Amino acid sequence: MLSTKAQQSSCPNTGFEDGTFANWQAFTGWCCPINANTMGLANGRHTIMTGPGMDANTNNNVPVVAPGGGVYSARLGNDQTGSEAERLRYSMVVDANNSLFLYRYAVVLEDPAHDDAEQPRFQIRMFNQNNQPIDCGLYDVTASAGIPGFQTVVNQFGSTVVYKNWTTVGMDLTPYIGQTVTIEFATGDCSLGGHYGYAYLDCYCSPLQITSDFCPGSLTTTLSAPTGFTSYAWSTGATTPSITIVNPIEGQTYTVTLTSVTGCTVTLTSVLTPAIVASGFASVGECMNNVQFTDNSSVISGPAISNWLWNFGDGTTSTLQNPVHSFDSPGDHTVTLVVYSAADCPDTLVQTINLLPSPIVDFSFTPPCLGEQMTFTNNSVLGNAMSQLRWDFGDGSPISTLSNPSHVFSPAGTYNVELYISDVLGCSDSLTLPVTITPLPTVNIGPDQVTCANQPVVLNAANAGSTYLWSTGQTTQSITPVSSGNHWVIVTLPNGCANSDTALVTLNPIPIDVLDNLTACIEDPVVLDAQNTGCTYLWNTGATSQSITINAAPGNYTVVITTPLGCTITDGAQVAFAPSVSVNLGPDQLLCDQEVAVANAGVFPNAAYLWSDGSTNQTLSVTQSGPVGVTVTNGYCSASDTVGYLFYPLPVLTLTDTALCIEQTLTLDAGNAGSTYLWSTGATTQSITLAETSGWYGVAVTTPDGCIDSVRVQVSFIPSIVLDLGPDSILCRGESLVLDAYNPNSVYQWSDGITTFGRVVSNSQNLIVNVNNGYCYGSDTISVLVVENPLPVLVNAVDVCFEDPRVQLTLDGSPTGTFIFWSTGDTTRSIVVRDYGQYIVEALNPPRCVKIDTIQVREHCPPRVFIPNTFTPDNDGTNDFFIPVSYNVSTIDFKIFNRWGEIVFETDSHGKGWDGYHSGKVVPDGVYNYRFTFKPYIDSYGGMGNEEVLTGHVTVLR
Repeated sequence: MLSTKAQQSSCPNTGFEDGTFANWQAFTGWCCPINANTMGLANGRHTIMTGPGMDANTNNNVPVVAPGGGVYSARLGNDQTGSEAERLRYSMVVDANNSLFLYRYAVVLEDPAHDDAEQPRFQIRMFNQNNQPIDCGLYDVTASAGIPGFQTVVNQFGSTVVYKNWTTVGMDLTPYIGQTVTIEFATGDCSLGGHYGYAYLDCYCSPLQITSDFCPGSLTTTLSAPTGFTSYAWSTGATTPSITIVNPIEGQTYTVTLTSVTGCTVTLTSVLTPAIVASGFASVGECMNNVQFTDNSSVISGPAISNWLWNFGDGTTSTLQNPVHSFDSPGDHTVTLVVYSAADCPDTLVQTINLLPSPIVDFSFTPPCLGEQMTFTNNSVLGNAMSQLRWDFGDGSPISTLSNPSHVFSPAGTYNVELYISDVLGCSDSLTLPVTITPLPTVNIGPDQVTCANQPVVLNAANAGSTYLWSTGQTTQSITPVSSGNHWVIVTLPNGCANSDTALVTLNPIPIDVLDNLTACIEDPVVLDAQNTGCTYLWNTGATSQSITINAAPGNYTVVITTPLGCTITDGAQVAFAPSVSVNLGPDQLLCDQEVAVANAGVFPNAAYLWSDGSTNQTLSVTQSGPVGVTVTNGYCSASDTVGYLFYPLPVLTLTDTALCIEQTLTLDAGNAGSTYLWSTGATTQSITLAETSGWYGVAVTTPDGCIDSVRVQVSFIPSIVLDLGPDSILCRGESLVLDAYNPNSVYQWSDGITTFGRVVSNSQNLIVNVNNGYCYGSDTISVLVVENPLPVLVNAVDVCFEDPRVQLTLDGSPTGTFIFWSTGDTTRSIVVRDYGQYIVEALNPPRCVKIDTIQVREHCPPRVFIPNTFTPDNDGTNDFFIPVSYNVSTIDFKIFNRWGEIVFETDSHGKGWDGYHSGKVVPDGVYNYRFTFKPYIDSYGGMGNEEVLTGHVTVLR
């Protein structure tokens, strides 16, 4: 807050926040070097910038307004060329509040790679009051690659540009307090005139001091050095612009050394002092509608008070130091004032004030038109008895004390009307409202007028923007009367004020315009009649008669017609004469049929044609015998002619394209006996005979009347049918034979009804196929015999047990095979075997239908279980285990029980027996029961039968 006030009071508009160049001096000139001494703002070269835009020449990398600053910046120069230079200068008196001067700049320089002295450039200069340079305020840069802090781009317009984005520089001006210092910014284009240089600028000032937010009782406080310097060196060792002190102690001292971008340094010192303020205020006035509050707050230590926050207890607040406030109700009101030091340390005071009720003045009215009386309505509300009421109408007329007065204002205009009311307690209120008195419109549509009807009279009511009502019912601003009589208008302004006027208009009749342009045949005379009997006439031919006659003399004929009342018109007609027309269709004509004769009626300007067939073209195409006539007219003159036509018939030619089998011959007969002939083969006979050779054949026939016609036909000799279904065939059942009778563009008919060119045969049959290509025919026959395959053997696998030497097995071959061949060498239908294994048998039905089968003889003996009834577990190596022996058994479950039913042994493993022990101890001799549960194999595939159980007992002896 303090820095803002200092900026406003000590360096106004340094940041261009007025939206202008106020307090700045502007110059223009040329470069290079920069020589800008012509004072004055130049449009487009000194420009105030605002908004969120970006600089296009930097590919939108540079904002046109300094980020984090105000809403305005300045652009010095532009991207136009011509060796232009620009300068901006600002001067100020340095004091404690502006001893820190900060400026921000962004630079855009096109880099043409000229010599350094010719390059676009940017300069900053700062001078003391003796116009001597301040060292730390000097900065010069010219366009070239590799400038520290600059970026190089080839922008979207194809130019190489070096630019520096927004940079902040802080200047220590404390050595110049009391003096006037000046800062200058300058830009220049290249000296050769083809490349630009410009910059964006923003500045502000503040005190050069360390700020603190140290409030009483704070656990931390932040010390902030001024911004705009490139480096910071605190006594704490920190290098940031701000540092945080933990557990601050009043009286502690901190220093910071600041270094600017130009290398100059300044050291600042701060002693921790808590900011303590005391809130206080007083109020003047007891009426609720006008209370003046006065701030009496004070600073006990630290910076000054920077902010005030009033809360009036009625939902409204104020940040003014000494506000005036109106309350909506009388009585007690709690008012709170919170004051803040520049370190943002607050103090609060709450007081209750008692207010008297005040009048609330209000009145209404309806604005009248000039000269009308208007009435004011008093709508005021009083909490106490009224002591005084007065109206001031603002026009110098006497004050009125009536509650609802009436008044007439003059002249028209706006008057400030005030109503003042006070009550017996001395509280008062007033209200002033503007009252606008609208003048009546001035309406003058002119004097009474007498004129001829062809001389229009315009009545204009003026007063644009008003509404209008004429005696004719029209609502436009002006009218043109079309009849004699009194014409009036009422004009109403937008506010409703109206006025009127009347004028008498007399319109004398004028002659009637009767002549029209006309065109006649040049052979006919033309009569022009002006009519309007009783008038006088003067033709441009000199004639004064009512009518004139024109013979073959085209032109513009006019007449002045004057009524007895002197009203005149000029009437006229353009008279034209059309030329004569003549037609000659020529002599009668003899032609052949299909010839076309063209009858031509000739070309005539603007002519129309009508032929005897109703057609309307200049020419007519004739194809039939008979007379043909035409009438030609140009609309005014006409002529006719007729001609006869006779068409002899052409020879009748009936030859057509023909296709036939190559085995045939073809005779072509041109007909038309008595004519002469010329064939494409050179023959001159009426007919020719063709064989085998396809092609185009033509003939020209000339009748005795000399009419010629010709025809050209195509003769195609189609190749013979080539057909071979192959020899008769024998198939085994399941085999098939593919038959193919294909010939191009043919149809097929098999003896069994099939109509495709190819087919597959798999059954015994005799087949005939007929093939027809539409011209040639062919046929072939084939016999197919299908032999049955031997049936397979009835059994492919047999389970048997050969453990019994008496067992043998008979194997049977195919029941339908003609010849049988076993892998054993046997050739009988059945063989006897006694060995397990695979037996292969082949069955043959001649000539080649074979069936080969395999019969698998598998071992499968029935399950057997042997369980002994005594064993002697005495470890003598003989009969020491009780083990069941089983054959063809899949799963087992073997359990042994003592006489109490307790299980003493169990197993599900084949070959595992009981050793006479239970729980690690030898069981006593005696009888023990067992249960042997198993599932037998029922086939050689490992299929298991139902579970079976064997029970019994075993005797243990030692």
